[in-house]
Amino acid sequence: MTERRAREPLDALRGIAALGLALGSWLMLTIWRDVQFIGNLHLLADFVIVIAGFIVARAHSEALTDHRRIGRFAISRIVRFAPLHVAGIAAFLLIDSIARLISGAGLLDDLAVFAANLLFMQIFMHPDYGWNPLAWIVAAELFMSVMFAFACTAGAMARRLSRLVLWGLVCAIILVRMFDLVSLSPVADLLLRMTAAFFAGALVFGAISSERISTGMKRLKKNYGGLVEAWVLLSTLGFVWMSTGNLGAVAPWVFAICLIVFLRRKAAFAYFLSGPLLQRFGDLSYPIIMVHFVLVYPAAFLTLNYGFDLLAVPLTLLTPLYLLLVLALSELAVQFIEYPTRRAMWAWLDRAFPDQSRASA
Repeated sequence: MTERRAREPLDALRGIAALGLALGSWLMLTIWRDVQFIGNLHLLADFVIVIAGFIVARAHSEALTDHRRIGRFAISRIVRFAPLHVAGIAAFLLIDSIARLISGAGLLDDLAVFAANLLFMQIFMHPDYGWNPLAWIVAAELFMSVMFAFACTAGAMARRLSRLVLWGLVCAIILVRMFDLVSLSPVADLLLRMTAAFFAGALVFGAISSERISTGMKRLKKNYGGLVEAWVLLSTLGFVWMSTGNLGAVAPWVFAICLIVFLRRKAAFAYFLSGPLLQRFGDLSYPIIMVHFVLVYPAAFLTLNYGFDLLAVPLTLLTPLYLLLVLALSELAVQFIEYPTRRAMWAWLDRAFPDQSRASA
């Protein structure tokens, strides 16, 4: 799988979803915080994980049938995320220290919580704990990738019957969350949520590998491509806008359908998503998730100390500047942290695993 082939509309969708999550974090401090759509932007986290599941499956599912490749794969995922993750925590510690000097109080009051965040273990904690509420997405992708690797080794993605069992598992998780069939803790609900989203994305790859489904999608997009894409985009936007109660549990299904439709660059919307600007959003998706809270946290600190009524309007007016700063910081993080560490990672992995070919990280 070449890097060029991987640059498809789904990369832009992942970047847009990440930017939407970052925007939602900021708007919760503004006059728009009570708008239902703003509160529902957290559903885009499922979209990010669905896309991650698809990309990991497409890049690694065949290679991971050999258990000897799990070691390289697991290490590559950890090293892929760790540098920017650690840099983000270091920036937070600096900001938190300044906050303590100003007011005598900060966010970091529990070393165990800090250690869990540093070690990507926050997915096993209450969702409200930790320095970056969206960092659980990165931890989720990391742990789900490892689970996926073992599933591939066991043949779960290679056999049609096994894929049907996994589809059944995903559907069961979604129904449990949707109808409250069992009493779930916030941690259990979070674990089930990310499992359903990641494996829904991975199973989309298995589905499009079917010649019948692939042929059907090509015919549909050839004859009605623009209409289908427009309908799916509007339906997905409407779902995020109008979702209430436990309806958000079906997000993996909704986003999986959107993913399938935009896998082929056949119509106007897909071509637009394949443009260089939106593709760059895809490149910045992980940095956006990791760096945006460096800006949100100081604003939240000021709101807590000086009152929402005083700062809501100024923060609302600063929203465009916030988005520009998020993109600028993300670009800097990519150029000076992510790219250099990725090159170093590949050089080290090639020495440590000389007999294994390189796959997309």
